[in-house]
Amino acid sequence: MEDEDSNTALNISDLMASLMLFFLFISVAFMLEIQKENDSIKSIIAVYQNSQKELNTLIKNNIKIQKENDSLKKIILVYKKSKKELNKLVENNLKIQKENNSLKNIILIYQNSKKELTKLVESNIKIQKVNQATKNIITIYQNSKKELNKMLHNEFDKDLKQWNAEITQENTIRFFIPFESASNEVPNVFKKILTNFFPRYINILIDNKIKDEIKEIRVEGHTSNVWNNAKNKEQIYLNNLNLSQERAKNVLIYLYDIDNSILSKNESWLEKKFRVNGMAFAKPIKINNKINWDKSRRVEFSIETKTEEKIQQIINQMKK
Repeated sequence: MEDEDSNTALNISDLMASLMLFFLFISVAFMLEIQKENDSIKSIIAVYQNSQKELNTLIKNNIKIQKENDSLKKIILVYKKSKKELNKLVENNLKIQKENNSLKNIILIYQNSKKELTKLVESNIKIQKVNQATKNIITIYQNSKKELNKMLHNEFDKDLKQWNAEITQENTIRFFIPFESASNEVPNVFKKILTNFFPRYINILIDNKIKDEIKEIRVEGHTSNVWNNAKNKEQIYLNNLNLSQERAKNVLIYLYDIDNSILSKNESWLEKKFRVNGMAFAKPIKINNKINWDKSRRVEFSIETKTEEKIQQIINQMKK
């Protein structure tokens, strides 16, 4: 009995040991399972924590990006505004540039115009001076001309009819028909006239008011347009040209032979002033607009003054 009891107790003890071992295995398995779960939870927590960090980083980055985007938007907005302002500035600058170019052109035109105006003013002043000087010379010339005309008339009026002569407004003294037809020999009658006339004429010209203004004393021969037995018009002209020249020259030769103290004293001056010209029938005399060929046959005494020479000198001085 005792053996049976001991066996029974052993079996119960083994059973209990087995159960305990079984429960131990279960506990270990459960613990292992819990450990796995804990590891999984830890992994999940680690992943969560990492994810949270990544998320926070992403959130921070997103916030940063958002801020950057906002800044960028502001920058873009400012850029757009600045671009508009810049465009306005560029347009204004172009406008100002055009205005400056226009202004430069205006200034250049003004400067050129000013130079031209200055030249014109200077030229006008010179012209005015020339005109004034010319007027003064012409006034002196006209006064001298009137004075000379008066002196000639006072001296010769009483003789003109007898001499068949006249004094023109230009102070030319004309002796009509003094030569025989086709002859160049000075007739005795005309020699007497010249002997009487010429010293008195020179005595007037050497007056201090007149002498220095005389450039030339001219003796001119003039003929008609006729020449007997001439073959053509050319021969008529050339023959009369030669005849008029010879007549003027012969008059001058006779004037040199006149014995007179006035002429002797002024011989050198006369030689510088005397000019002899043969005019043929180039300057015929007209009466009532009709040529009078008898009157055209003549010898003329005239003077040329220095008026034109003085005017030209003034113009040349103004050009310098």
